[in-house]
Formats: sequence, structure tokens, C-alpha cells
Amino acid sequence: MTALPTSTSPARRISDSVDVFGVRWPRYKVEALVVGVVALIVILTLTALAGVTSAAPAVLGATGVTVVAWWALRAARTRR
Repeated sequence: MTALPTSTSPARRISDSVDVFGVRWPRYKVEALVVGVVALIVILTLTALAGVTSAAPAVLGATGVTVVAWWALRAARTRR
């Protein structure tokens, strides 16, 4: 006997993992890294406009944003 799906509408499920060069990563890690890269670009632009010649403030700021995003997205994922 074959079981039929109970739902009549096709449901799209978002995968909780992403394939990165053949390695499965949790989606929250990839999202946090994307947030970090965007933060780095924004902070680099703002520091360059302010006349700062060092990239250290941008790197440290983007690192902080990435860590906060990483942990917040991980916590949100585990609550589901």
C-alpha cells in the first residue's frame, strides 16, 4: 500500500543547509557571513569618507557584526 501526502497544496520547504563546495553548512552561518561582508563594505566606505587610512576599524566592526548575527541567527534557528 502506498501512502499519499496529506497536504493538497504543494508546500515549499526552505532547506536548513547550503552546499558550499561540497560541504553542507547550516543556512544561518552563510547568512551571517553575507551580513558580515556587507557590513565590511559599508564600514570601509564610511571610514574612507571620514579620512581614516587604516582598515582596522572596518575589519573589527565587521567582525563584531558577523559574530552578533551568527549567534542571533543560531538562537533563532534553535527556537524553531
